[in-house]
Amino acid sequence: MSSRPASMSLDSSTNRVLALYKNNSTTLNAYIVGTVSNSGNSVTWGTASDFSVSGTGNLTGSCCIGEDKFFVMFRDGTALKAAIMTTTSSNTATVGTIVQICANSSTTVYDYQCHFNPSTGNVILCYHDAASNGTVGNYASISGNTITVGTPALIFLYTMSILVDSVFDPIRNNVLVAYSSGHTGEKIYTRAIIEPTSGTQTVLGTQTTANSVDTTRSGSASLGFDFDKDVFHSMWVRQQNDYGYYNYTDGSYDTANNSTVWYDDAPYRKNLTPNNTHSNSYDSTGNGVFNMTYSPELKKYIVIQRKSA
Repeated sequence: MSSRPASMSLDSSTNRVLALYKNNSTTLNAYIVGTVSNSGNSVTWGTASDFSVSGTGNLTGSCCIGEDKFFVMFRDGTALKAAIMTTTSSNTATVGTIVQICANSSTTVYDYQCHFNPSTGNVILCYHDAASNGTVGNYASISGNTITVGTPALIFLYTMSILVDSVFDPIRNNVLVAYSSGHTGEKIYTRAIIEPTSGTQTVLGTQTTANSVDTTRSGSASLGFDFDKDVFHSMWVRQQNDYGYYNYTDGSYDTANNSTVWYDDAPYRKNLTPNNTHSNSYDSTGNGVFNMTYSPELKKYIVIQRKSA
C-alpha cells in the first residue's frame, strides 16, 4: 500500500477501522477497511480499493458518524469531495454518492478537518477554499446516505492561510479551529465553527489569539480540548528559536461571542523542550510539529512531537 498523507477513523461500537490514502500506483485516492481484534493488538484488513473518480488524489479526512458508517472527504484533482461510506464485518465498504464540497481546495492547505456532531447528526468541516481566498468553515447535513453541503463562512482571508488543527467541542457542539497566516504570519488564531439553527449559512464565533503579544512568526499549531475541565490547549513553534510554546484557556468561555478566553497575554511563552530543537521544526506548510490528543481515561494529553525533518 503506497500512500500520501493518510487519515484513519474508528467505529468503536464495531471496532471497524477505515483508512484513506493516496494510491501512488494509480494516483487516485483509495480506502481499506479493517477490524481491530478483541485484544486490541492486531487489525484484520480487507482489500484496498480506489475511489471512482478521475482526478489525481491527495489529501483525505474522515470521521465515524454511526455504526459501520463514515463520512469521508478527499481531493479529486483540485476539487474537494465527500461521500458516506458503509462498512461490513467482512471488511468491505460501499461508497455512496460522491458530492462536491468546493471546486478548488488549492494546494496550499495540508489538512482537511471534519467532525461529527452527535447533537445534530451532521458533520462540521473546515478547509481551504481557493474561491473564498482563505480558510473556511462549513457543515454537511446528513440524511441517511445523502449529503447536503451548507454555505461556507470565511474564517481567515489570506492567499496562504493554512488550516492547522481543529477539535470538536462537545459542551457547545461546535468546532474550534486553530490556524496561522502562512509564510508571513506571527499569530496563532482560534475561532469557533457553528452549525446554523436556521438556513444554510455556517456561523462563526469571534476570532481570538492564543499568542496575542508575539511578534515573531509562529506556526504548526496543534489544538486539544480537555472536556472534563472545559479547557482548550494550543501548542505551536516560534521560528525565531524553533522552541515549542503553549497556552490554555482558563475554563471560562465567552458565550455571547462564541469565543475562547486564553489564559495569558504575556506569560504564555513557555519552552516545551529547551535546548532540544531541530532545524526544521517550524513548518509553514501546516505539517504539524505537534499532535495532541486528550485521554479521558488518563485525564491527560498524549503529545507527539516531531524531532527531525
